[in-house]
Amino acid sequence: MGTVTRRAIEKTWLTASNAKANRIGSELKTLVRAPEGYAIVGADVDSEELWIASVIGDAQFGIHGATAIGWMTLEGTKAAGTDLHSKTASILGISRNQAKVFNYSRIYGAGINHAVLLLLQHSASMKQDTAKALAQNLYASTKGKSTYSTSMFGRKFWYGGTESYLFNKLEQIATSDNPRTPALGCGVTSALSKKYLPKNSGEDYMTSRINWVVQSSGVDYLHMLIVAIDYLIQTYGIKARYLISIHDEVRYLAEEGDKYRLALALQIANLWTRSMFAYKLGGGYDLRHAFPAISASTRRITDIHQILEKTSGGSLHPDGTTSRVGCEPELKTPPKPYAAPDVLAHREAYEEFLEAQSLKDTYDIRTLAQVVRSREREREAELEAHANTRPKLAIPKASARQAQESLLGWIA
Repeated sequence: MGTVTRRAIEKTWLTASNAKANRIGSELKTLVRAPEGYAIVGADVDSEELWIASVIGDAQFGIHGATAIGWMTLEGTKAAGTDLHSKTASILGISRNQAKVFNYSRIYGAGINHAVLLLLQHSASMKQDTAKALAQNLYASTKGKSTYSTSMFGRKFWYGGTESYLFNKLEQIATSDNPRTPALGCGVTSALSKKYLPKNSGEDYMTSRINWVVQSSGVDYLHMLIVAIDYLIQTYGIKARYLISIHDEVRYLAEEGDKYRLALALQIANLWTRSMFAYKLGGGYDLRHAFPAISASTRRITDIHQILEKTSGGSLHPDGTTSRVGCEPELKTPPKPYAAPDVLAHREAYEEFLEAQSLKDTYDIRTLAQVVRSREREREAELEAHANTRPKLAIPKASARQAQESLLGWIA
């Protein structure tokens, strides 16, 4: 671990790109070969951090795919041009591959100026004013606009964009008194904690703090995935071992006869990990979208349906049976008793605020804020009236007389 986001650092394998025709040396990964009798089984989690960011935004509703970006992540397709990268490409008039850079930099907290710089790099003939107008249009459509004050709903928030829910939740986590990743509850470094940042530090390093929420959650995903795979390997006696992990990719070395069982274990572990994320954020996980979310590769198989065919319909047993007798590994009792997490911690309490984030007219937002304020005042008035009408405890006369006699006796 060598970064604020807990990502691993290494100079060769973790920095090498995938093979590209116009980049010398990028074929390095493709030259790795397994020994005779073994196979390298790998998995690449598709759009891992994009999915994590979208489900964090969905947490306000507690429904997977409730927000615009959450729905695009689940149902959007490249062929129909309805996924996030295709939408961004259509707004900016660039290719889909170029749009990926804009999307991830925005989710990691980059601002309009960075988008302008990227546009100028992609198109040398584009003028500065044109690039700025395109970037502003992109951010108005995705991130939305900011209220710039806490006069409404007692907080500053984004509204009117397809990703407003997402950024409001990311900023809420990043600026909290004790920031923790939603899945495993890992904290941010003290250097970026709210109590240690100077009050006049500009944007309070907001870009780094938002980047930490997303990428550190990606590290949580990797850790849970590896633990789940290791459990399945031990439970079902799969002859395989961990080889390397590269951010959102894992590679295992398996015996030739167990490579299909290991590929199935990767799929199951991915399902468990996604379900855990959704559970910790107070939402359900639609199983129909679980299997295509990971690309397992043994150089022959890339589809879950093919893996099921090779494993007798989805059995991790060597003989293809479904019995679990004698498969449970010895588990150690945890030193501390299990404490149920607060899965509703990220659920929004006010329906009016949920609606306000989707609106584009500040007048309508202000009206909703007044409704919430009026309801809070009524509640405060009811509590105050209840406190004032509370019956006073009557002191029995005998007790009062005894107290008076005792006091007179003490004075005498």
